[in-house]
Parts: sequence; C-alpha cells; structure tokens
Amino acid sequence: MAKRFEFSLTLSAEQSLAYYRGAATKVVVRCTDGQTIQFPARLLTRFVTPTGVQGRFVLTCSDDMTGSTLSRASASNS
Repeated sequence: MAKRFEFSLTLSAEQSLAYYRGAATKVVVRCTDGQTIQFPARLLTRFVTPTGVQGRFVLTCSDDMTGSTLSRASASNS
C-alpha cells in the first residue's frame, strides 16, 4: 500500500531557483497531519512558475519509500 503525505508549500521565485538549479537537493515540509517529511527537490521542477511554487501537494511513495511522485492536491482533498 502506498503512503500518502499532503502539505501546502509556498516558495518565492528566488527560493524556487535554488531547487530548480539543483543547489538545494532536498525539500523539508510539515504535512497537514503534523508529520515532517523530506523529499527530493527534483520533484518540484514541474511546478515552478515565474512567481515560485505555491499550492497544496500530495507526495505518494511505496512502503519502502521509493518511487515517490508529487502531484497537486485536488479540490476534493481539501
């Protein structure tokens, strides 16, 4: 069974640049349930806009914490 972690993230354009360029390799966030998790910064790349990264996201990974995928949380998950 896959593990699912939901969180909100807001990064400015400047903060996002560090992740986008690979200067920062890990992202640490606090989930809506209070857990703190970290995941590879490369998963954020497709969500970077000229103003940065904003929104609610869901990180899904297998039980052994491999095969992580990041997606935007749907409105029904709010």
